[in-house]
Amino acid sequence: MRLSTLILRTFSVLWLFTLLGVGVYVSIEQNNRLVSEIQQEQEEITQITALLNSVLDLETGLRGYLLTGESAFLMPHLAARTRLPRELSELERQLMTDHVDPEHAAEHLQVVQKVERQVEQWLDEAARPQLAAYQKDPALAVALVKTQRGKVVVDAIRRELLGLSEHLTREVQQKETLNQANLRRLQLFAPLGVLFALLVSIFFSARLASGSRRCLTACAPRPANWPPET
Repeated sequence: MRLSTLILRTFSVLWLFTLLGVGVYVSIEQNNRLVSEIQQEQEEITQITALLNSVLDLETGLRGYLLTGESAFLMPHLAARTRLPRELSELERQLMTDHVDPEHAAEHLQVVQKVERQVEQWLDEAARPQLAAYQKDPALAVALVKTQRGKVVVDAIRRELLGLSEHLTREVQQKETLNQANLRRLQLFAPLGVLFALLVSIFFSARLASGSRRCLTACAPRPANWPPET
């Protein structure tokens, strides 16, 4: 084999190795990015679930207290009123640090800000008037509860939060599917790449050894009387 041919084939193999390495690197980076995004969105879903529980305590606790007069029902309501601002702020923080998909993050942030306004609306139009009425006449407070004006606002809050949770859940499922596909490609191509590298190394080692033997044979000193006279 001529030296130029050997060099050309060597560079061709090196290019193949480079392309294989780049492909594996890109797949690993994409996998790491997807894992990070999935983890972040799962944390956001967890925070939305906490918000939904707080909204439930907020509404049912107050309604139970007004209908029964039992202060035990009021405790979950008061605790939820304390938790909600903190939980909403935490979800906003999570969304504002989502730099992977800024457009969707901005849309989600608008939903959370809308929920904040709806919570304030519920407090102004339902909770505070009902509690004030209860201090004067429990029957009047019960009548206000039965108008279900507050329930309409709470149901709207739940729809917003559930819609956001369902959207994030779909995104997580799509990214998990893509992540699994990347892992399958890595599991397929990584062993093939190692096997290919091993075979190429064996091939070139054999060719180099063969070429070296021919070179040594051709370059070996000959006796003075070589070739022998016949």
